[in-house]
Amino acid sequence: MKKLIIPIVIAMSLAACGGGGGSSTSSTPSAPPVVVHPLEKYDGQYFGECTDGGHSRNLMVMQAYSTDSTYLATGKVIYYTGKGCTGTVSGQLVWSVPDSAKWKSTSTHNVVVATGQKTVPVDIVDFTLTASNYKLTGPGVVGNCVIIDTGKLCVSAPTKDTTTSNVGFYKENGVFYIMLANSTGTYIPVELFVDYKN
Repeated sequence: MKKLIIPIVIAMSLAACGGGGGSSTSSTPSAPPVVVHPLEKYDGQYFGECTDGGHSRNLMVMQAYSTDSTYLATGKVIYYTGKGCTGTVSGQLVWSVPDSAKWKSTSTHNVVVATGQKTVPVDIVDFTLTASNYKLTGPGVVGNCVIIDTGKLCVSAPTKDTTTSNVGFYKENGVFYIMLANSTGTYIPVELFVDYKN
């Protein structure tokens, strides 16, 4: 409010003196700065690598949760009838509680990614796996197994305990890397996800 009062007082003084050396113009207050969430660049849906003999892959959704730099990571495992994560979806494993990622800082580190080793800004994050159970649903679910083209694939996902790890986030060319630092301080991917849009 103080920023607005000063120009108004000056304008009134010029008007009382017969102008300010020319025609007066009204000034438009500048818009407030846009606050960007430090993890906003990771917002979206991501597919993990095809696993379980080519019949499953993770789907992770990253979305802002609060104003304290926390993001929710909602994950599920999708099971496909065909090898190479093809065919129809036979089942989905969904965790009952999402995990969370809390931004700590951004700093420059050596990383090893698909395009080689390089020095880039890495977002340092406290990543918390939240204690939860899973539910397996879908048209091909039989008990704790899913139907695939060669028979059944049985799921043995354990109940998760709450654990927090200090990890690095980095995104390049639509690939989202979750990394851990090795003994030399270089960040190595432990998981990678491809942007759902790619």
